[in-house]
Amino acid sequence: MSPEQFAWSAGPSLHSVAWQLWHAARWDDVFASYLHRVFARDPRTQVWERESLAVRWSLAPDSMGRRDTGTEMSDEMAEQMKLPDQQEVIRYGDASPDLMYCAEALLDAFPDARILQIIRDGRDAVAGMLADPAVLAWFRPGFVDVDAEFPHPLLGLETEADRAAWPGLSMTAKCAMRWRGTVRQMARLRGQLSAGQMITFRYEDLIRQPADAAAAISDFLSTPVHLLEPAVPGHSAAAEPGSWRRLLVPSQAAEIEAIAGEELRRVGYGS
Repeated sequence: MSPEQFAWSAGPSLHSVAWQLWHAARWDDVFASYLHRVFARDPRTQVWERESLAVRWSLAPDSMGRRDTGTEMSDEMAEQMKLPDQQEVIRYGDASPDLMYCAEALLDAFPDARILQIIRDGRDAVAGMLADPAVLAWFRPGFVDVDAEFPHPLLGLETEADRAAWPGLSMTAKCAMRWRGTVRQMARLRGQLSAGQMITFRYEDLIRQPADAAAAISDFLSTPVHLLEPAVPGHSAAAEPGSWRRLLVPSQAAEIEAIAGEELRRVGYGS
């Protein structure tokens, strides 16, 4: 789509593609911040607010309808609204981890999409999951019927042996199986994509060298990315690399090794 087509309006109530994308993104931003507050997740503010986008784009705050989303905005005001050039808003990013489960469908819909994988020591990941009630909710009896929904990518259930073992696994082992499943799924995806379409960063590097990581991610995306913060509830001790050594007992570490030891070593977390 050319810049002219991007900005073209078909009439007073048929606003431009630029306006429609802005409108949809604003409501996505509003709902995401609301859900983050409900579940005590960071960031709890809107991107619109954090990055002062109205000011950056020379738009008057509180003049763009309800919650500055375009809803209930008059056609006249919408037509007069001057949004950034196409190149400034051409990329849309979503950091929801669960999008990995529909990555192939997203790539079919958006062939030029770029995938950023952040890999973390599976033992730290399990320690974090065990401290997160929202994650543990997936493992409640009756919440998921593994007989009716199999294989189950979100839980990491791939084989009949996985399904047979599932009911008797501890929470630690179930978390380990879920982490193992994500590693395997992303490895399969990587085999289908070019180096320019998918890149992997280590969580530990994001924490220890955030400026370097942000610069490398910006280069990969050809889009400025600000310093990143870990999406760990409350920024607790579970966010620290190597925290599993304090948070898990030896029997839990042994369970993780039994379930996902091969994947731990394959992605460089063998010690």
